Amino acid sequence: MTFRCKLCGGDRRGRPYALGARAYRFAAADCDACGLFQVLYDWSAAPPHGVTTMHDVASPDWVSDAEMEAHALKATDFASRLEALGSLSAASVLDIGCGEGHFLAACVERGARRVVGQEFRLASIRYARERCGIADVRSAPLEDVDVWPDATFDRVCSFDVIEHVHDLRAYFDQCLRVLKPNGLMFHATPGSDSITHRVGRLLSRLGAGGPAATLCNVQFVSDMVGGPHVHLMGRRSVGWLSVRENLVVHAEYVPSYSYSDRHYAAMLPQLRWLPREIGARAFGAVRHTIRNKLLFWARRA
Repeated sequence: MTFRCKLCGGDRRGRPYALGARAYRFAAADCDACGLFQVLYDWSAAPPHGVTTMHDVASPDWVSDAEMEAHALKATDFASRLEALGSLSAASVLDIGCGEGHFLAACVERGARRVVGQEFRLASIRYARERCGIADVRSAPLEDVDVWPDATFDRVCSFDVIEHVHDLRAYFDQCLRVLKPNGLMFHATPGSDSITHRVGRLLSRLGAGGPAATLCNVQFVSDMVGGPHVHLMGRRSVGWLSVRENLVVHAEYVPSYSYSDRHYAAMLPQLRWLPREIGARAFGAVRHTIRNKLLFWARRA
């Protein structure tokens, strides 16, 4: 199968996978050049980002106090990991797709001099400003050099954002453009090396497209506004990026999730049939043993 890769940008070949069920059946493939696992669709047709109210009115499974607490715990963990790589004291930090601002607030607690978020969802922008105290949240694409000048930030970060980006090559170009020469880039995203993802690929080859899509952790693209997971990076993709950009990169997997166990018990088709508390305990038992979140950080060589 031939397709245009979202990361290396060329017309590539890769092994196809049939995912999803019934009306939501779709195809994915591995790039034979960079290894990116990606949903196949016309990603070049994605519209430019702008402020949106989509999903502003959401169920408690997405925006309850318990879910915000889960976000804050994840943010604290990632901020601690970032601080361990180098002091945040007096650092300028950009969080791309900052959501409700929990990570930037955790960076402020660790001494960051300046924190800036990029976010397009209006409800999240308001929460970040009003509840987390993040005054500088911008809704301009990174390509806008008037809003995002070159070599501005000591740390450029994103958490659970990469998997939603349509043009991944352009995304990393812009991350590196706004990063200072001696700065650090730090990202977290679901990874394609995890055991759950590998099992999903096996199920696809066996014809079980529905469970395969869930375990592969990518979704049918019904819109282009950034909702579904459209690709997953792995160690091979990170390695390709390091060679292309002359980066010193470290990558590892951690058992981290964005939401609470109750959230996943309500969202995952394999758990929804169970009573919520039982489903939450089952998911919690799995999440602490399976490492499926890819963390990687990079500096210029």
